[in-house]
Amino acid sequence: GACLLCFRLGRPALWQDESETALRAVSILQTGLPRTSLGGVRVTAQPSLAVYEGNAAGVWTWNTWLPAYLTAASFAVFGRTPFAARLPFALAALLALWLSWRLFTDDMSKSPWAAEAGLALLALSPAFILFSRQSRYYALTALGTVFVLHSWRRLLADKRGGALAVVVSLQILLHSSFAFFAVALMVLAADAALRFDECRCGA
Repeated sequence: GACLLCFRLGRPALWQDESETALRAVSILQTGLPRTSLGGVRVTAQPSLAVYEGNAAGVWTWNTWLPAYLTAASFAVFGRTPFAARLPFALAALLALWLSWRLFTDDMSKSPWAAEAGLALLALSPAFILFSRQSRYYALTALGTVFVLHSWRRLLADKRGGALAVVVSLQILLHSSFAFFAVALMVLAADAALRFDECRCGA
């Protein structure tokens, strides 16, 4: 999985949406905040919606900021290259693979090689690899989703740090994709409602 995610990560050049993330990152390095313009030039991947992408101060508000800040941090360490733009997301995908392995191991412990097969299918998935090698929010939503499932399981099992892990995992989703965060909240709420009779509060 690491080889497929990181091999020639700097090629090809950034495409349109990745470039938008990268330019937001450059504005963060210059001003501390993601801006709607850079050097007096409007930065947008959706010209027809550009007027709605920021506030009156020129701060970008259309989407979440975590991808741009991760890219900015990578730029600060490795320089402004396509490799640096994509590296944080490839590493996030690698962490998602590790957490998936933990989940598969717990869920399939009685089935020989089932966990290994599940991990291999994910690690070799062209869609997973393609999206995770982009300087966009995709790998972060994969990581956040798997982390939510993993931490929710820890919470239900009364393991130490379960509640904190749920909060952290939801924060990753909140700052990666509003839609994925909303879906995760609805799923957790539904699962909690279905488990209401298991609550020991009245015991």
